[in-house]
Amino acid sequence: IGEKPLMTCCSSSGPIYLNAVNLNLERMSSSLDYFMLENCGINVGSVDWVRMDSEAMHQKDMAFRKDNSPPLALSYTIYEKGGYLGWSLSRFWGVANWSSTLNQRLEEDPPDMMEVEDIIKPYNNWEIRNSNWHYRDGSDLVEVRLVNSRYCKENGWRGKDGLEQWDKSSAWSQHLVKSNIGYRFVRSEELADPDALCSDKTPLIIDSVACVSDDQFKAIQTYLAKGGTVWLALPFGTHDEKGFKRKVPKSEQLLKPGNKNLFLINTITEGNPLDTLIKKSRFRPVLRQISGDPRWAARIRFYNGKPVIHFLSRGLTAVPHPSIKDMGGSPVLKDIGSEIEDNRLKYEINSAKLPVSALSVMSPELGTDSRNVMVLKSKPGYSILDINLEGVKIYAVAQSS
Repeated sequence: IGEKPLMTCCSSSGPIYLNAVNLNLERMSSSLDYFMLENCGINVGSVDWVRMDSEAMHQKDMAFRKDNSPPLALSYTIYEKGGYLGWSLSRFWGVANWSSTLNQRLEEDPPDMMEVEDIIKPYNNWEIRNSNWHYRDGSDLVEVRLVNSRYCKENGWRGKDGLEQWDKSSAWSQHLVKSNIGYRFVRSEELADPDALCSDKTPLIIDSVACVSDDQFKAIQTYLAKGGTVWLALPFGTHDEKGFKRKVPKSEQLLKPGNKNLFLINTITEGNPLDTLIKKSRFRPVLRQISGDPRWAARIRFYNGKPVIHFLSRGLTAVPHPSIKDMGGSPVLKDIGSEIEDNRLKYEINSAKLPVSALSVMSPELGTDSRNVMVLKSKPGYSILDINLEGVKIYAVAQSS
């Protein structure tokens, strides 16, 4: 607005029914200067962060497409561990962190609540001194692209199972996180651009995208004709972009013989198509865990060409405040524990796509200590990473020594 940057409060962007703020970020994204992602840290539900990954990555793509505008993760908290979790999530997502307290938003501020500068200062200082990777310099390792349809949302489409298309996207997101597979979203505008689709050869996941425009269909056809790979779960193209039902679904034309790189799969909410594709050698992840607790999520990002692996625990447990609740009635997050006991991790990596030599592990939970990552020989084209996360509950990073 004039010289003042425009941003919104945190709001969902994927589902038909948005959250209480009810702002359609995707529709208004062309007017925004900053993009506020999920908030976390204040209540006990924040430790279940995997469910938030789809919204964060969806909105991160909006920010990138809007002139690479800054995306920010907002973490509300009055206690240290909530602030640390928000800081860790911003590192894992590859976005800026905005830490804020909840002054005067509780019925009564507890006497032991902390000020925001006291919560976040130690972690910001640790980052600057030990792992100063600026999010603007980072690019995610993308192994698959996940289609989410604004047309399905705006037309209120649901499948016979009662689920909307965002339910499929969110389920895929959670499965990809749990499998340590890097992904990004492809939204409606990019799906209609054949040049954009063909500029990347990573598989395109199209699950229950019923509302499809003619331009999108043509772009997908072009992508397939040029050797692109599509994983398709029906229905597809049963309706146009305005929600009108077609006499003949576009899937019938797409499934005609000749598209050798088109693989028909089960929908993600009724099976495990990703594991099936891996078993059939139709997809090979860059990183595959072979030992240790699988609840350590790993996300690979390149900073000025240097590979960095961010680790964030999916085995977190919330320690609630005994009496204080947020405005929604959920207990405030007082502390964080972990269910993970086996922190000695081994991963097989594709050395061509993730060339590593000397890496070391660091974490704010380890202070200034640094642990070397053992890089062992494996089969041709692959290496084994032996990583020790003993003493770490929440977050760690493996980076160039």
